[in-house]
Amino acid sequence: MNKFLSVWLMVFLIGWNSFSAHSQEQDDERKRRLDVLRYGIETQVIELITTFGTEKNKDYEAELLHVFDSATSPKLRSIILDYYGSLRLDTAVSRAAGIIRVRDETSDSLVGSAFSYLLSLKSDAAVEQARRIIEDDERKYLTAAIKILGATGKNDDVEILRVLYESASLDAGTKQEILLAFGKMRAADSFELLASIASAEDAGKIERMYACTALGDLGDARAVPVLIGASVVTDPNIRASALGALQNFDENAADNAILQGLRDQHVIPRLAAIKAVEKRQLKAAIPFLEFRIKSDPERSIKDASIEVLASIGGEGGMDFLSTFIEDTKSPLAHRASAFVAILTHGSSEDFERPMVVLKAAAADKDKAVFTALARSAMASSAPQATSVARFLLSNDDHLIRLGAVAWAERNKAVELLPELKSIAESDPVESLRKRVVTTIERIGRP
Repeated sequence: MNKFLSVWLMVFLIGWNSFSAHSQEQDDERKRRLDVLRYGIETQVIELITTFGTEKNKDYEAELLHVFDSATSPKLRSIILDYYGSLRLDTAVSRAAGIIRVRDETSDSLVGSAFSYLLSLKSDAAVEQARRIIEDDERKYLTAAIKILGATGKNDDVEILRVLYESASLDAGTKQEILLAFGKMRAADSFELLASIASAEDAGKIERMYACTALGDLGDARAVPVLIGASVVTDPNIRASALGALQNFDENAADNAILQGLRDQHVIPRLAAIKAVEKRQLKAAIPFLEFRIKSDPERSIKDASIEVLASIGGEGGMDFLSTFIEDTKSPLAHRASAFVAILTHGSSEDFERPMVVLKAAAADKDKAVFTALARSAMASSAPQATSVARFLLSNDDHLIRLGAVAWAERNKAVELLPELKSIAESDPVESLRKRVVTTIERIGRP
């Protein structure tokens, strides 16, 4: 039997044995996890539930409900609600609403988790209790109740919140939450109040910022001139909030204000305008973004402009970024940003010129450019990074090959199996050959 067939047979046998062993491992692990949920000490159970959240694992959803019902620990019950909320599972809605109903007999932390859980689902199960909390001025839960009405309340609730907002004893933070709630409710009745605050020069900075955000969420076209006015006030934070809100309006006047925001003297509004351009996908912003990339003094603005220009795409924008990558006078860090931006957003044709730069840099004696571009690509999970990984697998430096192997394993790149099997057969570095066999096995796992 020739050497090539031997390697293929070895890989097949390893994969088959691994599959059988993996199946048994899965059964054993499931039993272990169930035992922890049923009999483990609290810290072990909490650690496991945290792991479920990280894994986005819903396999134990029903079992966790049994744990919730039998647990006496508020901390453990809170962790379970947090888990359900993180995965948007409505499993415990009635239980969370019940906790809020008996809040006077329940720990504050558990009540808080119940509110947060229902908010994550935008559930109206606690709306009546939220209204009662506001009517009874239960300060401890006032913010949570306001958020519930903002997420699920009806038009009639606008008046409840307006009266609360005008209360002389209400603190600034709670007032700001009310403003945000108005926007989320998308109730036209709140427009006049929000517009008056956003325009008032004597209003607090934070209140004006929140009012601008709420007007954006409200989506009422009457807000556009108000927000344009706020986009040129003295405070840069208010300007940024107004520009962020304008991205929600499909109007020429709003788009023009966003474009002008790209020229703001302060970095915060410029960054807000760039994000608004991305949301609106404004092709008219392309020359502005190109200028920002070439001339903006702030690195964060340059990188954000590169990303947004690539996301808008178009032949002109991609040509500009490719030329920027090719220009050795461009800062290396930004060349790497542009490289990965085209990798992420561009077509295979768009990526041809950046790939030429990478290959030329690989042949250079000075490896700084090659290393920067390769690292940026291997940090991306974009499908097109496969072509970069394939090129790097043939590099003379075994550490570069190792980095590409790690990318293939992390992204389960089945397309690279021929190259990986070749490395497993003939790479001069024994440790890399062994690593690649493991990588092939892991890529083959379901």
